[in-house]
Amino acid sequence: MAVHTGFEIQIDEEARGDTRFNEPDGEFFSRTGAIYKVKALGTNEGQQDYKNTQNLAADRWHNYEIEVKNQQYIVRLNGQEATRFRSATTDTRGNPPSVDPTSGYIGVQTHTGNVAIANIRIRTL
Repeated sequence: MAVHTGFEIQIDEEARGDTRFNEPDGEFFSRTGAIYKVKALGTNEGQQDYKNTQNLAADRWHNYEIEVKNQQYIVRLNGQEATRFRSATTDTRGNPPSVDPTSGYIGVQTHTGNVAIANIRIRTL
């Protein structure tokens, strides 16, 4: 549900494509730190500036920080910026409370592989 109503930050070092839509493996939008399914690269509204170059080792803890201010999203992995994204004004996903006060889904990925998550914190900026 969240991928259709909000923005999902990907956790998948194998960057597996969605077989339901014949997506190949390895696409940037399927890699850890990317805004999942935002397929346009760039710095304009509706595009993501994905630049993660880290290879995250399994079986060790990594730091994942997601910062959201209005419609600007910044994802950091281990302190390094992985992607920056500004939602398009025409996008119906991730609407601000002024547009949709009932939006704001926060979820944790659990559908692929083994992922352990600890110390989740949410704070107002």
